[in-house]
Amino acid sequence: MTDYDGEECTGFIRQVRRKALEVGKSRDKEWMADYAVSCFADDALKWSMNVHRDVLENWDVLQQALMEEYCNYRVSSVEHLG
Repeated sequence: MTDYDGEECTGFIRQVRRKALEVGKSRDKEWMADYAVSCFADDALKWSMNVHRDVLENWDVLQQALMEEYCNYRVSSVEHLG
């Protein structure tokens, strides 16, 4: 896996959150995921083509997957086992 700039990743997540707040969709997890996916380009777009659809349809799940893939963030090993 390529090392990515964690600030770019978290910046993208903040931008999605701000956009959702701006258009009154901050509680609509499906809208947020759709919006985020529509912004993907290059490596993120390629990555999204290999990710399970459930990840791409819910902002909470997508946000976690982005953090793991692009921000070098991992949940604890206990959570991975569950």
